Amino acid sequence: MKQHFFNRETTTINKDVVVKSKRDGVFNDRDVAICKFLFKHKFATLNQINTVIEAQGFNPIKEEKARSLCQNRLINKFTFAEDTEKVNFDKKDIEVIYCMDLGGRYLLEQYETSVDASSWLTGRNAYSKDFVSKILMANEVYIKLASTMKDRLLSFNILKEVRMGKDAIQVDFDFNLRTGDSVRYYIGNFFKEEDIFELFNQKSLVLESLVVTNGWKKYSMNNESTEPALFFIGENESVALSLAEKLHDCGFNLNNKDRYSTFGRILKNNLYDKETFLKYESNGIQKGFKLTKISNFTPEGNE
Repeated sequence: MKQHFFNRETTTINKDVVVKSKRDGVFNDRDVAICKFLFKHKFATLNQINTVIEAQGFNPIKEEKARSLCQNRLINKFTFAEDTEKVNFDKKDIEVIYCMDLGGRYLLEQYETSVDASSWLTGRNAYSKDFVSKILMANEVYIKLASTMKDRLLSFNILKEVRMGKDAIQVDFDFNLRTGDSVRYYIGNFFKEEDIFELFNQKSLVLESLVVTNGWKKYSMNNESTEPALFFIGENESVALSLAEKLHDCGFNLNNKDRYSTFGRILKNNLYDKETFLKYESNGIQKGFKLTKISNFTPEGNE
Protein backbone atom coordinates (compact mmCIF):
# COMPACT_ATOMS: atom_id res chain seq x y z
CA MET A 1 0.00 0.00 0.00
CA LYS A 2 1.25 3.45 -0.94
CA GLN A 3 0.45 6.97 0.25
CA HIS A 4 -1.51 8.92 -2.36
CA PHE A 5 -1.44 12.67 -1.62
CA PHE A 6 -3.93 15.33 -2.70
CA ASN A 7 -1.04 17.77 -3.29
CA ARG A 8 2.27 16.72 -4.78
CA GLU A 9 5.46 17.45 -2.85
CA THR A 10 6.80 20.95 -3.50
CA THR A 11 9.32 23.50 -2.29
CA THR A 12 7.99 26.46 -4.28
CA ILE A 13 5.05 27.99 -2.41
CA ASN A 14 5.18 31.79 -2.20
CA LYS A 15 5.71 32.58 1.48
CA ASP A 16 4.78 36.26 1.08
CA VAL A 17 1.37 35.31 -0.32
CA VAL A 18 0.67 33.01 2.66
CA VAL A 19 1.69 35.65 5.21
CA LYS A 20 -0.32 38.38 3.46
CA SER A 21 -3.39 36.12 3.24
CA LYS A 22 -3.41 35.73 7.02
CA ARG A 23 -2.97 39.46 7.50
CA ASP A 24 -5.83 40.13 5.07
CA GLY A 25 -8.17 37.69 6.83
CA VAL A 26 -8.14 34.95 4.18
CA PHE A 27 -6.62 32.68 6.81
CA ASN A 28 -7.43 32.95 10.51
CA ASP A 29 -6.29 31.86 13.97
CA ARG A 30 -8.19 28.58 13.62
CA ASP A 31 -6.13 27.77 10.53
CA VAL A 32 -2.96 28.48 12.50
CA ALA A 33 -4.18 26.16 15.31
CA ILE A 34 -4.83 23.36 12.81
CA CYS A 35 -1.36 23.73 11.30
CA LYS A 36 0.22 23.76 14.77
CA PHE A 37 -1.55 20.54 15.74
CA LEU A 38 -0.52 18.82 12.51
CA PHE A 39 3.07 20.05 12.88
CA LYS A 40 3.32 18.60 16.39
CA HIS A 41 1.33 15.41 15.77
CA LYS A 42 2.23 14.80 12.10
CA PHE A 43 -1.07 13.20 11.03
CA ALA A 44 -4.71 13.32 12.10
CA THR A 45 -8.20 12.47 10.97
CA LEU A 46 -10.70 15.29 10.49
CA ASN A 47 -12.49 14.17 13.63
CA GLN A 48 -9.26 14.39 15.64
CA ILE A 49 -8.53 17.85 14.26
CA ASN A 50 -11.99 19.06 15.20
CA THR A 51 -11.82 17.60 18.70
CA VAL A 52 -8.56 19.42 19.35
CA ILE A 53 -9.57 22.82 17.93
CA GLU A 54 -13.00 22.73 19.61
CA ALA A 55 -11.20 22.27 22.94
CA GLN A 56 -9.33 25.48 22.10
CA GLY A 57 -12.58 27.37 21.54
CA PHE A 58 -12.77 27.24 17.73
CA ASN A 59 -15.67 25.99 15.65
CA PRO A 60 -15.11 22.63 13.90
CA ILE A 61 -14.38 22.56 10.19
CA LYS A 62 -16.25 20.59 7.56
CA GLU A 63 -14.76 18.60 4.70
CA GLU A 64 -15.30 21.52 2.32
CA LYS A 65 -13.19 23.82 4.51
CA ALA A 66 -10.53 21.13 4.88
CA ARG A 67 -10.44 20.81 1.11
CA SER A 68 -9.99 24.59 0.79
CA LEU A 69 -7.06 24.50 3.21
CA CYS A 70 -5.54 21.72 1.07
CA GLN A 71 -6.04 23.72 -2.12
CA ASN A 72 -4.29 26.67 -0.47
CA ARG A 73 -1.55 24.24 0.60
CA LEU A 74 -1.71 25.03 4.30
CA ILE A 75 -2.45 21.35 4.85
CA ASN A 76 -2.43 18.23 2.71
CA LYS A 77 -4.32 14.97 2.80
CA PHE A 78 -3.67 11.42 1.71
CA THR A 79 -4.99 7.91 1.73
CA PHE A 80 -3.42 4.49 1.29
CA ALA A 81 -4.09 2.53 -1.88
CA GLU A 82 -2.33 0.24 -4.32
CA ASP A 83 0.51 1.84 -6.25
CA THR A 84 -1.31 1.83 -9.58
CA GLU A 85 -4.74 2.76 -8.20
CA LYS A 86 -6.21 6.12 -9.18
CA VAL A 87 -7.54 7.78 -6.02
CA ASN A 88 -10.69 9.89 -5.97
CA PHE A 89 -10.71 11.96 -2.76
CA ASP A 90 -14.40 12.80 -3.27
CA LYS A 91 -15.39 9.19 -2.57
CA LYS A 92 -17.04 8.78 0.82
CA ASP A 93 -15.70 5.31 1.62
CA ILE A 94 -11.96 6.06 1.72
CA GLU A 95 -9.98 6.87 4.85
CA VAL A 96 -8.58 10.37 4.53
CA ILE A 97 -5.70 11.49 6.75
CA TYR A 98 -4.45 15.06 7.04
CA CYS A 99 -0.95 16.46 7.44
CA MET A 100 0.73 19.85 7.21
CA ASP A 101 1.82 21.32 3.87
CA LEU A 102 4.48 23.92 3.12
CA GLY A 103 2.07 26.84 3.42
CA GLY A 104 1.33 25.71 6.96
CA ARG A 105 5.02 25.92 7.80
CA TYR A 106 5.13 29.52 6.54
CA LEU A 107 2.01 30.36 8.54
CA LEU A 108 3.59 28.97 11.72
CA GLU A 109 6.90 30.72 11.11
CA GLN A 110 5.15 34.07 10.99
CA TYR A 111 2.24 33.71 13.42
CA GLU A 112 3.08 30.96 15.97
CA THR A 113 6.21 31.53 18.04
CA SER A 114 5.72 28.52 20.35
CA VAL A 115 6.99 26.05 17.71
CA ASP A 116 9.98 26.08 15.37
CA ALA A 117 8.85 24.87 11.96
CA SER A 118 11.68 26.55 10.04
CA SER A 119 13.37 23.30 8.97
CA TRP A 120 10.19 21.35 8.19
CA LEU A 121 9.88 19.90 4.67
CA THR A 122 6.98 18.15 2.94
CA GLY A 123 9.10 15.00 2.63
CA ARG A 124 8.51 14.43 6.35
CA ASN A 125 4.96 13.36 5.51
CA ALA A 126 6.19 10.10 3.95
CA TYR A 127 5.48 7.20 6.31
CA SER A 128 4.33 3.61 6.07
CA LYS A 129 0.74 2.66 6.84
CA ASP A 130 1.77 0.99 10.11
CA PHE A 131 3.57 4.13 11.28
CA VAL A 132 0.63 6.33 10.40
CA SER A 133 -1.77 4.05 12.27
CA LYS A 134 0.42 4.26 15.38
CA ILE A 135 0.46 8.05 15.18
CA LEU A 136 -3.34 8.16 14.87
CA MET A 137 -3.60 5.90 17.92
CA ALA A 138 -1.20 8.17 19.83
CA ASN A 139 -3.50 11.06 18.93
CA GLU A 140 -6.36 9.21 20.61
CA VAL A 141 -4.31 8.92 23.79
CA TYR A 142 -3.45 12.62 23.60
CA ILE A 143 -7.06 13.69 23.02
CA LYS A 144 -8.33 11.61 25.93
CA LEU A 145 -5.63 12.95 28.24
CA ALA A 146 -6.03 16.57 27.16
CA SER A 147 -9.81 16.47 27.58
CA THR A 148 -9.65 15.20 31.16
CA MET A 149 -6.27 16.35 32.50
CA LYS A 150 -6.43 19.90 31.07
CA ASP A 151 -3.38 21.88 32.26
CA ARG A 152 -2.12 18.89 34.24
CA LEU A 153 -0.82 17.49 30.94
CA LEU A 154 2.53 19.29 30.79
CA SER A 155 3.91 17.72 27.61
CA PHE A 156 3.03 15.13 24.98
CA ASN A 157 5.41 13.97 22.25
CA ILE A 158 4.88 11.63 19.32
CA LEU A 159 7.70 9.51 17.85
CA LYS A 160 10.23 10.57 20.47
CA GLU A 161 13.85 9.42 20.21
CA VAL A 162 15.17 8.03 23.48
CA ARG A 163 18.86 7.30 24.02
CA MET A 164 20.89 5.25 26.49
CA GLY A 165 24.55 5.67 25.68
CA LYS A 166 25.06 4.80 22.02
CA ASP A 167 21.73 2.97 21.78
CA ALA A 168 18.74 4.90 20.46
CA ILE A 169 15.13 3.85 20.04
CA GLN A 170 11.98 5.62 18.98
CA VAL A 171 9.02 5.43 21.33
CA ASP A 172 5.56 6.08 19.90
CA PHE A 173 4.70 8.66 22.55
CA ASP A 174 5.72 10.02 25.91
CA PHE A 175 4.20 12.59 28.23
CA ASN A 176 4.58 14.35 31.56
CA LEU A 177 1.57 14.62 33.86
CA ARG A 178 1.26 16.69 37.01
CA THR A 179 -0.19 14.72 39.93
CA GLY A 180 -0.58 16.84 43.04
CA ASP A 181 2.80 18.42 43.81
CA SER A 182 4.77 15.98 41.67
CA VAL A 183 5.18 15.13 38.00
CA ARG A 184 4.94 11.62 36.54
CA TYR A 185 6.57 10.52 33.32
CA TYR A 186 5.03 7.95 30.95
CA ILE A 187 6.35 6.17 27.85
CA GLY A 188 4.10 4.31 25.38
CA ASN A 189 4.51 1.93 22.46
CA PHE A 190 1.91 0.45 20.11
CA PHE A 191 2.66 -2.88 18.51
CA LYS A 192 1.35 -5.62 16.30
CA GLU A 193 2.42 -9.27 16.30
CA GLU A 194 5.19 -8.61 13.78
CA ASP A 195 6.62 -5.86 16.05
CA ILE A 196 7.20 -8.14 19.05
CA PHE A 197 10.68 -9.24 17.97
CA GLU A 198 11.93 -5.64 17.76
CA LEU A 199 10.21 -4.63 20.99
CA PHE A 200 11.51 -7.67 22.84
CA ASN A 201 15.10 -7.44 21.61
CA GLN A 202 16.07 -3.83 21.02
CA LYS A 203 13.50 -1.54 22.58
CA SER A 204 13.01 -3.45 25.81
CA LEU A 205 16.74 -3.47 26.56
CA VAL A 206 16.89 0.32 26.24
CA LEU A 207 13.66 0.80 28.20
CA GLU A 208 14.96 -1.47 30.95
CA SER A 209 18.13 0.61 31.16
CA LEU A 210 16.05 3.79 31.33
CA VAL A 211 13.96 2.46 34.20
CA VAL A 212 16.72 0.97 36.39
CA THR A 213 19.11 3.90 35.97
CA ASN A 214 18.53 7.63 36.01
CA GLY A 215 18.59 7.75 32.21
CA TRP A 216 14.90 8.63 32.06
CA LYS A 217 15.41 11.88 33.96
CA LYS A 218 16.70 13.79 30.94
CA TYR A 219 13.33 13.23 29.23
CA SER A 220 11.14 13.83 32.27
CA MET A 221 9.99 16.98 34.08
CA ASN A 222 9.96 14.86 37.23
CA ASN A 223 12.60 15.98 39.74
CA GLU A 224 11.88 13.09 42.08
CA SER A 225 13.10 9.49 42.03
CA THR A 226 9.92 7.91 40.65
CA GLU A 227 10.64 5.82 37.57
CA PRO A 228 8.49 6.21 34.43
CA ALA A 229 5.54 3.96 33.74
CA LEU A 230 5.78 1.96 30.52
CA PHE A 231 2.73 1.27 28.35
CA PHE A 232 2.75 -1.58 25.83
CA ILE A 233 -0.40 -1.39 23.71
CA GLY A 234 -1.01 -4.33 21.40
CA GLU A 235 -3.33 -4.75 18.44
CA ASN A 236 -5.29 -7.30 20.51
CA GLU A 237 -5.11 -9.00 23.89
CA SER A 238 -3.40 -12.13 22.60
CA VAL A 239 -0.54 -10.10 21.12
CA ALA A 240 -0.25 -7.99 24.29
CA LEU A 241 -0.11 -11.12 26.44
CA SER A 242 2.55 -12.66 24.22
CA LEU A 243 4.87 -9.70 24.76
CA ALA A 244 4.14 -9.54 28.50
CA GLU A 245 5.01 -13.23 28.91
CA LYS A 246 8.27 -12.83 27.02
CA LEU A 247 9.35 -9.79 29.01
CA HIS A 248 8.59 -11.39 32.38
CA ASP A 249 9.80 -14.91 31.58
CA CYS A 250 13.15 -13.51 30.44
CA GLY A 251 13.54 -11.45 33.59
CA PHE A 252 13.40 -7.92 32.26
CA ASN A 253 13.55 -5.55 35.22
CA LEU A 254 10.90 -2.89 34.60
CA ASN A 255 10.41 -2.21 38.33
CA ASN A 256 6.77 -3.30 38.09
CA LYS A 257 6.05 -0.18 36.04
CA ASP A 258 4.89 -2.02 32.91
CA ARG A 259 1.21 -1.87 32.00
CA TYR A 260 -0.56 -3.26 28.94
CA SER A 261 -3.60 -2.48 26.84
CA THR A 262 -5.03 -2.97 23.36
CA PHE A 263 -6.04 -0.70 20.51
CA GLY A 264 -9.67 -1.55 21.21
CA ARG A 265 -9.48 -0.80 24.92
CA ILE A 266 -7.86 2.59 24.27
CA LEU A 267 -10.49 3.56 21.69
CA LYS A 268 -13.50 2.30 23.68
CA ASN A 269 -12.74 3.46 27.22
CA ASN A 270 -11.63 6.49 29.15
CA LEU A 271 -8.01 6.19 30.20
CA TYR A 272 -9.08 6.27 33.84
CA ASP A 273 -11.56 3.37 33.46
CA LYS A 274 -10.56 0.12 35.12
CA GLU A 275 -11.18 -1.73 31.84
CA THR A 276 -8.51 0.21 29.93
CA PHE A 277 -5.20 -1.07 31.29
CA LEU A 278 -3.91 -4.48 32.28
CA LYS A 279 -1.25 -5.67 34.70
CA TYR A 280 0.61 -8.92 34.06
CA GLU A 281 0.81 -11.23 37.06
CA SER A 282 2.43 -14.64 37.53
CA ASN A 283 2.73 -16.77 40.66
CA GLY A 284 4.68 -19.55 38.99
CA ILE A 285 1.56 -21.61 38.34
CA GLN A 286 -0.97 -19.19 36.93
CA LYS A 287 -0.14 -16.20 34.82
CA GLY A 288 -2.15 -13.67 32.90
CA PHE A 289 -3.63 -10.19 32.87
CA LYS A 290 -5.55 -8.48 35.64
CA LEU A 291 -7.56 -5.29 35.16
CA THR A 292 -5.86 -2.32 36.77
CA LYS A 293 -6.96 1.28 37.14
CA ILE A 294 -4.42 4.09 36.80
CA SER A 295 -5.59 6.53 39.42
CA ASN A 296 -3.37 9.35 38.15
CA PHE A 297 -5.57 9.54 35.05
CA THR A 298 -8.74 10.19 37.05
CA PRO A 299 -10.08 13.73 36.48
CA GLU A 300 -10.58 15.95 39.48
CA GLY A 301 -14.03 15.37 40.92
CA ASN A 302 -14.22 11.77 39.60
CA GLU A 303 -12.15 10.20 42.37
